[in-house]
Amino acid sequence: DFSPKGGPKGLLAKLGAGKISFPDGNAWTKMSPWAGRFSDPNHPKGYRDITVSNGVATIVGVDEPGDAPWKLTAKVDGDSALIDFSPK
Repeated sequence: DFSPKGGPKGLLAKLGAGKISFPDGNAWTKMSPWAGRFSDPNHPKGYRDITVSNGVATIVGVDEPGDAPWKLTAKVDGDSALIDFSPK
């Protein structure tokens, strides 16, 4: 619903190939393949949110609902990341 910004309400968006596409041809592309929300099979009720800036990933996670979030950092290099799990 873009109506609060003066745009259309009920606009159909489609997700695919690393982007969200709109009927008018506009598309939002993913800024990093690392960025997003991920699940961990060892903690199925938790999540891992990853943001990336200047080659550094920040990972904020929760293992179980009600747990305090934890935070890790990683150095991203293409399709590899060196993650420091020591704070967890």
